[in-house]
This record gives sequence, structure tokens and C-alpha cells, in this order.
Amino acid sequence: MNDSPTNSVTKRTTLIVFVLIILSMVIFEAFQQQYYMRRFQVVAEDQIQLFKIIKRQTHKWFIWFLFLPVLVYIIKRKLKADRWHLFDFIHLLVINLILIIASIFVISAVQFIFSGATFSFSKLFNEYFPFFTFQKGPIFIFGYLASSIIIYYYLSSNLLQVKVQDLLSLKSINNELYKKLSAANDKTSKVLNIKIGNKRKIISTEDIFWIEADDYCTRIHITSSIAYSTRNSLKSFEEELNDSFVRVHRGAIVNMTKVKELNLGTSKLILENDIEIPISRRKLKTVKEFYKTIKVI
Repeated sequence: MNDSPTNSVTKRTTLIVFVLIILSMVIFEAFQQQYYMRRFQVVAEDQIQLFKIIKRQTHKWFIWFLFLPVLVYIIKRKLKADRWHLFDFIHLLVINLILIIASIFVISAVQFIFSGATFSFSKLFNEYFPFFTFQKGPIFIFGYLASSIIIYYYLSSNLLQVKVQDLLSLKSINNELYKKLSAANDKTSKVLNIKIGNKRKIISTEDIFWIEADDYCTRIHITSSIAYSTRNSLKSFEEELNDSFVRVHRGAIVNMTKVKELNLGTSKLILENDIEIPISRRKLKTVKEFYKTIKVI
């Protein structure tokens, strides 16, 4: 699928915002460490330069970044499932917490290994892990939460764009189908292209049993259990449909090809699906004339 100009701008803007947030966190942390180093004089002055601090922190931020695909996967799966309940947000917060702990643990282990000291789990969990938890925890929490929001916005925008494209494709297919069916159908075989809610439905007139007025709407009955409601009036259908459809009273149009019996005693039409449609006194003559025309006794 080709990206629309709007979608391309959205992607570019989201990427720029994400990069700016990461850079701001890296620079903020570097300034923070520079302040504490200078305040408590824990290292030599030449090691307090901002660029050197950022360089020393690069591998830690790289480890943090390696865990981001997990967030992408979780959020994408939930978006595809089209569900975001309270439990899903709590689940995402738990995932963020796990990623924070995992990234700090990896940073602690890497730092311990590169220190050259004899490795022991006791020292790892009693010294390195607590130290990096307090040093990296707050900024990593902000980083993962901000990333979750950006990833959610980016993926939901993409998903919405896909849905829009699918709807446009469906509309195009329906229009093409309508044109083909309309061209192929003659007076005795036609289709209706009606609006139902926010969608359009193509119905072959051969499938229609009857149409009834229902308050401000009109119901098109396909079977005894399937009917479609639309805002079109009965009068508009009466003008559009072929001669097989007869207005039998002010609230109903019947497809006469679906009638199996005319009961003159009760003035009713009985359809093939056993639905009984009353005939008004004024329309009874029209129904009889229809049967005379097709030579039905």
C-alpha cells in the first residue's frame, strides 16, 4: 500500500518526536551526572566533560533501545485484536516494568563484567543492580512510558490508514459490481444500491420478497429472518423497481414473483416463505389486474 501524503507526514512527525525525546533524555541524564560528579568530586575534572559522559552512557542506552521491539510487538498485537480495556493498560504497564528491570539487569551485568572484577551473583545483585536501579530507573521509566505512547499513536495511525484504504477499496469494488450488475440486468432483473448506516448494500431485486414502511425507515425483506433498514421511501422504491413489484397497500410493496397464493376471501397475498401480506381495498384491483396480465388464474 502506498502511503498518502498525510500518512507520510504523520510518520515523519512521530519519528522526529521520538528521536527528540530520546536525545532529551540522554542529554538530561548527562547533565545530571555532570552536576553530581562536579558537586561531589567523584572523578577527575577531565572526565566530567559532557561529551565524554554521553559517550560512556551510549552502550547503556543501546541496551535500553534493544528492548523496545517487545513494546512494539505487544501494542501491535493488542491493536490488531481491536481491544483496549483497563486490563490491557495494566498489562502494558506491567510489561514496561519488566522491560525496565530487564534492561537495568543487563546493564548491571555488562558493567560488572567489563569492570574486571571476579563475577559473583551476590555482588551483582547487592551492588551493581541497586546502583543502576537508582541511577537509570527514573529516566528509563519515563523513556519506556513515552515510547509506549508514541508507538501506540504511530501504530494506531497506520492501522486506521489501512482500514480507510480497505473501506475505499470496498467502496470501489461495490461501485464496479453495481455498474456491472446494472448493465447486465434488464427490466425484469435489477439491483438496488442502498445506504445502510455508514455502508452501502447491493441487493438483487430477485432476492426481495417484500418491502414495508417502518416509521421513518423502510425495511427490505430478503427472507423471513433477514431484512435491511434504509431511509429510502416506499415511493422511491415504487418508481425504481420493475413491474414485478406491486404496491398492495400504503405500507407495503410485494415482489409478485414470490407470491404463491392470492386469497380473495381474506384479501391477502401469501408469499413463498408463508408471510401473509394484507391487500388494501383500493389496491385489490391492481393486484387482480397483475394476475390477468400474466394470465394466472
